[in-house]
Amino acid sequence: MLRKRTIWEVRLCEISYEFMYGDQQKEAAESYLPAWSGGCCLNITVVSNTGKNLSTSLPTKNPYDTASSVSCGSLYPTLPSLLLRPQSTPAYDTHPFRMTDYGGEKRKRWWAKVKDELTPRRDLLLLKLVLTLHIIGFSFLPFMTPYARQLGITYNEMAIIFALEPISAILGPLIAGMLADKTGRYKLVVVVTIIMSAVFTILLLYIPATPLPTLTLTCHTAGHSLIWDSCDICQDQRNNTFLHLHLQNCEAKCVPPPAEFEMCFTGDYNNSCITLYPDAQVTLNGTVVTTVKKNICSYTWTEVRHEGQVYSGLKCPDPNPDPCPVRCQVSSPPHCTHPDDPSNSPLTFWMYFLHRQFWKTFTMSGYTIMTAITIAILKERGGEYGKQRVIPLIASSITPVVIGALVDWYSEGQDQSDYTLAVYITALFYLITAALVTRLDFMVEKPQHNMLVDLRCLVTSIEVDAFLFVVFCLGANWGFQESFIYVYLRSLDAPYYILGLASFTSKVSAVPVVFLADKILNKCGYHSVFIFSFFLYFLNNFACSYIRAPWMVVALLVTKPLGFNLPYMGMIKLCPRLAPKGLLATMNGLMNPTLFTFGFAAGSSLGGVLVGSLGMTGAFRTFAYTSLGLGICYIALYILYIRRRYGRDDCVQGTKESTETGTTEEGRILEEIMLKEEEQNGNVEEQKVEKDEVRKIDKVCPMLTARPTPEAGPPEDEIDVTLKPIKRLRYRMTWQLKMVELGSSLVTYSVLTLLTVMLANWFYKRRQKVLLIEQIPGPKALPILGNALEVNVEPRDLFQVISGGSYIWSQITPLMRVWAGPFPLIQLFKCSVVEVILSSNKHLDKSRDYTFLHPWLGTGLLTSTGSKWHSRRKMLTPAFHFKILEDFLEVFNSQSTKMVEKLAKKADGQRFDIFPYITLCTLDVICETAMGVNIKAQDNSDSDYVKAVYRIGALVQQRQARPWLQSDLLYRLIGSSKEHDACLKILHGFSYGTIRSRRIEFQKEKTNKLAKHMDDEIIGKKRRLAFLDLLLEYSEEGRGLSDEDIREEVDTFMFEGHDTTAAAINWSLYLLGCHPEIQARVHEELDMIFSSPDQPVTMAELREMKLTENCIKEALRLFPSVPFLARELQEEAVIDNYRIPEGTTVMVVTYRLHRDPDQFPDPERFDPDRFLPENVSKRHPYAYVPFSAGPRNCIGQKFALMEEKILLSSILRKYRAESCTRREDLRLLGELILRPENGNTVKLFPRV
Repeated sequence: MLRKRTIWEVRLCEISYEFMYGDQQKEAAESYLPAWSGGCCLNITVVSNTGKNLSTSLPTKNPYDTASSVSCGSLYPTLPSLLLRPQSTPAYDTHPFRMTDYGGEKRKRWWAKVKDELTPRRDLLLLKLVLTLHIIGFSFLPFMTPYARQLGITYNEMAIIFALEPISAILGPLIAGMLADKTGRYKLVVVVTIIMSAVFTILLLYIPATPLPTLTLTCHTAGHSLIWDSCDICQDQRNNTFLHLHLQNCEAKCVPPPAEFEMCFTGDYNNSCITLYPDAQVTLNGTVVTTVKKNICSYTWTEVRHEGQVYSGLKCPDPNPDPCPVRCQVSSPPHCTHPDDPSNSPLTFWMYFLHRQFWKTFTMSGYTIMTAITIAILKERGGEYGKQRVIPLIASSITPVVIGALVDWYSEGQDQSDYTLAVYITALFYLITAALVTRLDFMVEKPQHNMLVDLRCLVTSIEVDAFLFVVFCLGANWGFQESFIYVYLRSLDAPYYILGLASFTSKVSAVPVVFLADKILNKCGYHSVFIFSFFLYFLNNFACSYIRAPWMVVALLVTKPLGFNLPYMGMIKLCPRLAPKGLLATMNGLMNPTLFTFGFAAGSSLGGVLVGSLGMTGAFRTFAYTSLGLGICYIALYILYIRRRYGRDDCVQGTKESTETGTTEEGRILEEIMLKEEEQNGNVEEQKVEKDEVRKIDKVCPMLTARPTPEAGPPEDEIDVTLKPIKRLRYRMTWQLKMVELGSSLVTYSVLTLLTVMLANWFYKRRQKVLLIEQIPGPKALPILGNALEVNVEPRDLFQVISGGSYIWSQITPLMRVWAGPFPLIQLFKCSVVEVILSSNKHLDKSRDYTFLHPWLGTGLLTSTGSKWHSRRKMLTPAFHFKILEDFLEVFNSQSTKMVEKLAKKADGQRFDIFPYITLCTLDVICETAMGVNIKAQDNSDSDYVKAVYRIGALVQQRQARPWLQSDLLYRLIGSSKEHDACLKILHGFSYGTIRSRRIEFQKEKTNKLAKHMDDEIIGKKRRLAFLDLLLEYSEEGRGLSDEDIREEVDTFMFEGHDTTAAAINWSLYLLGCHPEIQARVHEELDMIFSSPDQPVTMAELREMKLTENCIKEALRLFPSVPFLARELQEEAVIDNYRIPEGTTVMVVTYRLHRDPDQFPDPERFDPDRFLPENVSKRHPYAYVPFSAGPRNCIGQKFALMEEKILLSSILRKYRAESCTRREDLRLLGELILRPENGNTVKLFPRV
């Protein structure tokens, strides 16, 4: 049996010796020391006359063996006296574990221990200084983003830079670490990276700024104007548009300037004035009109909004008797997006982007290598890593404040901040750091084997991968808290000083944690610290989700260092134990990016998604429960695997390598056994081969075979084992190793080859598709992101961005391409290219956006494809025959009469939103005509079914607008899936219930064979329920229609005929309210057709409503209910001589198509006469497609037009409408339908 050996190691003091005869005597002294001992060991530092510090140890006997106990202080006379001469003699007592001070006391008092802890070691002072100066260089990082904004980098461009920055933060440290490990020249690598960091910091000053035009508000007694310093291409585009502006640096241009002055807003019914100071900031928005005189472009507010109030004008009264105009700078003038505008030059963006990537590469690489150097020095000289980081931590907290003060001081009297002094001081600190690094004295281990083999061992190690996963999870928690804790404080209405106090609290509390980190880790172990961190994040996040007092959140931040700084110290100390020999820097290059880049970015990104979906409280609770689950899993893993395999100590404590063989303890014991066998057999050559085979076991991955073993072994004479079992074990391990290597190599190469071929094939096809798409005109796109950042706006602003871009490009080309991330999207603006898609029998499949309707509508007529669509289309066409539609007039008339009665209460000349009234009426109509059930939505708008109808549409739109919710899995995890499912349960339950009840009634009618008068009644009822009855009849005839199939078609019919019809009626009423002269013509037509306002509408009267129908058609031209029609190509198409590859999404922009000036002169004018027969015959058949066109046009367009004419005529026969929102102020929302953002506000007046 092998007896465990133990080293009793006590550091009594630090003794300095000087070699008197050079390094040769030093080698002799070291050779005099025994290799290992079973006693205590006195650490000493030897200083050679060449200036090198050397560490060694003196052995003594076992201190608990009282029979042979000797004083450790009596040992140094055993060294050759001619070689060493003591510089100072410590005082010891007779017991080797007691150290006496010079006063003769036997134990150190607590204050002496505290003093020893706080007294810095002189041999580590240079290291502390280097770390402090190096971290000061990082302190300029918070100022790089404001400087980029000053250069003219937009927020969207900054988002691109931040999205791609992790690439350099990952590759830089990894490459630098591998280079340092490969060459062993850590100093050279870190000096080069630090010097390059200084160079790129200075180069920041030489990036040219984007030439942006300035916009100035000039305000005086007579009025105001917004003046550009020069006109740009987008001036005409901004005419009669809505702008949102921020005014700053307002001043009165007169002598002497007044201390304060006023800006007054005027209106028809209200006036308001505000007092301005030179440092005041004002936010205004409203509609502007463009004026151009002598190449000077200016705007004038036609409607200005301030603090929720709407005014018609803006002026500034003179505070002095003399004229005193006021001038304000606009901080964020509207940006021109035209591709030919000079301000869109990408030079500044690309220069800053490349600079930022290189700067990040070198700074992160320098930080990683400095961490490895620190570990190497502490491993050689002894010391605690946390203590070396205390002063740099304090410096990193103070330096940004100092740099900010320098920027403010140096920028006094200038129009913008001047970062020159701060940049040069930062670069100076970098250069001083590089110079001091050359004075550091340390030794690093070089890779013992081939570096690629060791690297493979590192990245395939289960322990290393598990460690990096823990690092990633802790980094994600830290990233979430760091990104959103201050946002959460602001949501609690915390003042800004609370935010500053929160930051100060977390930094100050980190100092003692970092100082005591090593002792805590040694006492508790790394696993305990990591598990504690997960539970701490759970408690903090869970508490934050309930806390509503900002000061309590600040109190929680006291524990933040225990969740980040303490485990980070553990990660740093674990790296040298997990890394194979000579790969310390590479291991740090893996750990740091995993924490600071992958982890932080994942936590921030996922946090943003969760906050947007679940709110701040839901996001904190989600992270809390996730941390709790990870902590529990970690405990289970520790109990079931780690503790059983490695013991109670940390799993890596057995990975210390023998200084002579570079193997683990098991391998060293086996080598000792082989050496003894070699002496017995005399077979030196064979023994050498066997030793190499044993070493191979440890070369594959030392940490995989590591076990917690003591650091020293028994004397050779105590090794008493049987050699044959060990030999058999050795051969078995060697054979298994060879088989595993062979098998893993074959599998690895096969998998890699297959993946390479698949990747190459995919890349080739993708490249061919991209080349074809890029031939189509369109805006410049970025790799991977495409044009996503150009539409990175709130959902309410998305339609404005798309319509504005389509307006510009429609002047240049009939079609354009954009990249929605990696997916191409072709937009069509002209009827000639629209015809190619809509008239084809091949391009019938809807785009992927329609898949979000599948949970509600299934694969009904709207969303189905292929043979199912063909069969359903053919089956349902008879249900919309005009003879069947004629029987729906009773429903149209009854529901419109109810709506008119509801509106009578609002016909008093007061403003109100008429949109909900029309929407509820169309919902009643569609439910009664589709299923024969009157849900009475107009009387009970709060019913569960009505709420579910409205809410399901909002949820579908939410998924379409947020890419991260489009995955079903993510939507289940972080989306509103529960609410979505609840709405579906209500809607589907209602549909299934109606189908079942109607099927029972249908069976009774078929069985009873009623009399003829009853048959007529049934037939009439059947006609009234033509849609549902037709589907039930097909089901009874055995056409394979199940209840689910019927439900799909009924829900589809209801979806398509509800909101779209309501939107068309609202837009028609809105436009007639804006054009009273045309409304008067409609009133005249209706008065000629109907003898009474309450007269029901018949088919004959519907045919006579020519002008009313033309008004509806013109409203659908200007505001089509469905602003976009998207198809996915199933095969390659040629459009305008451009080849569009298979699988591409093609979108008809009906909103822009209907405004083609070649087909509709003066397209923004409301003119119902465009649809007179003589004008329609002159147009292209695909110039007007509100109901789509071609084989897949809307099957219910006749039904919709009948309903729209009856409901609109019922309103106009009773009332005169006046729209309260001008066309210039109208703001559109392009959701599932096109509707006004603020509803349709009108005034109704009874007709006399």
